[in-house]
Amino acid sequence: VTKIAPDAFRGLENITIDEANPVYTTDEQGAIYNKDKTILYSAPCAVFAKDFVIPSTVTTIGEAAFYDSSSKSITIPESVTKIEDYAFSGNGVSTLHIPKSVTYLGVGALNGDHYMQSITIDSDNPMFTADENAVFNKDKTKIIRFFKFEVPSYEIPYGVVTIGEDAFAHRFIKSVTIPSTVTTIEESAFDRSGLESIVIPSSVTTLGRRAFAANSIKEVTIPGSVEVIGEDCFIANDEMTGLTIEEGVREIGAGAFDSNGWLQIITVPG
Repeated sequence: VTKIAPDAFRGLENITIDEANPVYTTDEQGAIYNKDKTILYSAPCAVFAKDFVIPSTVTTIGEAAFYDSSSKSITIPESVTKIEDYAFSGNGVSTLHIPKSVTYLGVGALNGDHYMQSITIDSDNPMFTADENAVFNKDKTKIIRFFKFEVPSYEIPYGVVTIGEDAFAHRFIKSVTIPSTVTTIEESAFDRSGLESIVIPSSVTTLGRRAFAANSIKEVTIPGSVEVIGEDCFIANDEMTGLTIEEGVREIGAGAFDSNGWLQIITVPG
């Protein structure tokens, strides 16, 4: 075997790898690494039903490496520089500390399960920072991940320019206040986030694919500053009854308002 896809062994209790395999190796816990143990690829869910310390040889935590794990805690060493897409998605830890060495976070890298309530980042990290609610880039112009779960409302700090991909996905938050500094709302930023209301400020120029998909938004106005509404942007907002699209919007993507069965009032410019 020379290639193992992310999440290939989800749900297994134990994995062993032949010592003669030229690409992969394992350890006493059954975690899967590349041969020199610089990349942590995956491990059986049962391995993480306790505290897990990533070896100090690891520089990259691979895609979906901790997906669905039931670990009580995960310790990331300062050897780690990269955390790839969805590395911690769906895992059972409640807190996570990111060391100063980490300079890359993939899409959804910190998308923990509903147990996740705290992410801290070393103050000397040159790329990222965090407060009690969310992870940002260092100058706080981009919100990367809102990690609180089931909160009634949140006000994004003034100065944020970009709401990142998956930033609020699956967090179950009824209302988010977007400041007038935001220009870009990326793909799936609020996908299945539980939103019931949203006001999009006139500073926003980009609404990514599935940016507000599968929520409970009742009414929305798309300001004329938005040039393109991405595909499936508001799909499956079953309770939506009112939609206004202001003059200036040039393009509405496929399925942007699909499956909004109660939509009664639509105002579209000429």
